[in-house]
Amino acid sequence: MKFISLDQKPSWFNNSGHTLTYGRRGEKAPSVSENFAKMRERYTIFTVVESWCRYGVDDDALPPHVFVLFKGKKGGRILNDLRAVTDLPAFLHLQIQELGSYREEDVIDALRKVLPIAATTEESMVVLLDWFAAHRCETVIAFIEGRGHIVLFHGGGCTPFTQVNDTHLHASLQRLLVKLENKVMHGKRVDMHLNWKRGIPTMSRADVCDVVVTAWKTLPHAAIARTGYMQTGPGLPGSGPIRHEQVYKDLRTVWNEIDPPIGLQEMGQKIRDDAYAFVSAGFPEKWSTWHHAKRLITEMDTDPDEHPMVEGMEAFGYDFRDDGDDDDDDNDAGDDQGDGFSPDGDQDHDGKPPGALVAEPVAAPEEANGTDGSELATGSADPATVSVAQAREVLIQDARRRRDDVSLRRLLSQRAEANSHKSAAATEIAHVLQRRALQEHAENKVKREKAMEAERAARTDEELAKARRAEAEARNAELKLQLLREHERQHKDEQKRRHEEAKFKAQQKWLQTEYPRDLAKLLSRATRKQSESDKAAFIAKLEDLRNKNWFRVFPRLPAFWEVDRSHLIRYGDIKPLDGGPPRSVRCSPNFDSYLIEAAPPGWGVRDPCSALKTLLNQAAPHCVRHVFSGDRTVERLLHMNEYCLDKAFVCGVYCLSKWLRDTHFPQGIFDWPPRVPDSALPAQLPLESSPPGVSGAVS
Repeated sequence: MKFISLDQKPSWFNNSGHTLTYGRRGEKAPSVSENFAKMRERYTIFTVVESWCRYGVDDDALPPHVFVLFKGKKGGRILNDLRAVTDLPAFLHLQIQELGSYREEDVIDALRKVLPIAATTEESMVVLLDWFAAHRCETVIAFIEGRGHIVLFHGGGCTPFTQVNDTHLHASLQRLLVKLENKVMHGKRVDMHLNWKRGIPTMSRADVCDVVVTAWKTLPHAAIARTGYMQTGPGLPGSGPIRHEQVYKDLRTVWNEIDPPIGLQEMGQKIRDDAYAFVSAGFPEKWSTWHHAKRLITEMDTDPDEHPMVEGMEAFGYDFRDDGDDDDDDNDAGDDQGDGFSPDGDQDHDGKPPGALVAEPVAAPEEANGTDGSELATGSADPATVSVAQAREVLIQDARRRRDDVSLRRLLSQRAEANSHKSAAATEIAHVLQRRALQEHAENKVKREKAMEAERAARTDEELAKARRAEAEARNAELKLQLLREHERQHKDEQKRRHEEAKFKAQQKWLQTEYPRDLAKLLSRATRKQSESDKAAFIAKLEDLRNKNWFRVFPRLPAFWEVDRSHLIRYGDIKPLDGGPPRSVRCSPNFDSYLIEAAPPGWGVRDPCSALKTLLNQAAPHCVRHVFSGDRTVERLLHMNEYCLDKAFVCGVYCLSKWLRDTHFPQGIFDWPPRVPDSALPAQLPLESSPPGVSGAVS
């Protein structure tokens, strides 16, 4: 059966501000410059714990899905900006909510990505949710059941004991978020110091995504799921004893109040037995298939007037501001003035633009004063108003009438000369106007070039400023990546060290509590399978070797294990070899329970020496008589092994194995240390992963 647990975890842009500061006792409290606004600016992480998670065990496994919800306007540019500047991994999903916390539609959107459609009964899962208003909506329940899954709710006040997210995930995630946040903020502060900047660095949404991804990839999700689901209930064994360490410490207290424990190492089993009896009593009349599972679910009794509290911190009263909205109004009104025209659109009185330079045409001699010379011929014109050109024209006409070629040629030459001077004057004016126009054009060109140069300089300065900002951001991003890599490396090293310590402790515990009992059972079973002839031959071999003084010297013994008295109980007392008061002989509880069957005490008195002799004879018939006698007594074995019965037995079997070898004692111990079963070792570490550079560029 597969389980999946989902829960919201609130977080802030400044999580470190919610922690306390340290100072010397008796001195003034240290002064801290804190970004108080970011301590109240919130985002929400929607965590997922899958019971089948293999992240950290399989090479190609991915972490579970995780959702980050920011406060903002849906459909705005927040998501586009984040996708543009960050490389989001496949398991990270971003959501936007105007109220800043999860609502019904956001939960359904997350469930759509997490829950596949169950085509068969084997694909159906149990979805675990807490007593939160957005989870209790009918649409959310219908969506989960519509996909073929079963929903179970943790009743009010039960999440600290039964929800995996709260008991085993969120505390570790919060610690990692604070550490990574401090790393990023320190990098930004160093960058500001190197660039002569002041102020307090802040976390952006991109930084939040980077920190969440790094923390999420650092967590050992497979170990959390395996341990969490076992200690909160779903993963507990369905039969046999339930040990104390298999139940979460907070749940253990509640369990003991409801169902008293059995002894000092086992939990009560009445709750489980009653549940099995209840299910068996209704099978198959009331329930017989997976679809009848809802009939077995009993909802928590609540007051009909009491509704689930809405998740979030709406009392903080944020004022929402969307970065995508522009407050500047467009100014489309144009100005028609300044284009060479008057405000009413009319031109100047002469039909030309004001101030324009115009070359006036020069009048021909015949057109001067509006006459062509005929008036002088008739005497109607005023002689005082006659010009030289008009008089010349009269003389030319008279010379033509008189056919005076000499006078006509001279007059025409004079007229041509006079006209050439006027044409030259008109051409000079045109040249002056052209030079003036060219000069104005050159001046305007210079002005335009200066304006363009100034614009290019401004654009260059802006591009240079952008380049410098980009370089600063690149340095900041590189520094942040280095800090994240260093933190992840340190975390991996620390995690490996702790894993090795846990592995060593588990190995020592298994050697001291499980291995001697299993070895005794194995040797006793092998002896019972031997025929009488084989036993007689083995005893004869022991006697022959004893006569040859084969057992006179103990073989070189390894350091079997470090005796931890916290795992042992008192078995009995013996007199030490060197005299003095009696010494207590101890053994593990498992070995003690085996001795009750294999070597029951005579007359109710526990004799460690007698028990050890019985176990050694069961492992190798008559070995106590022929081998462990003289200077090699069982009392000496106990003295050599710190008066630990388990260790003395293993030492005796090891000595027999070295003396007799595998030809005569094939079931003995020939390699030390023995292989520890995987079930006794802690979970493996997660795979080596790189922190996402500007979220994932490194990986």
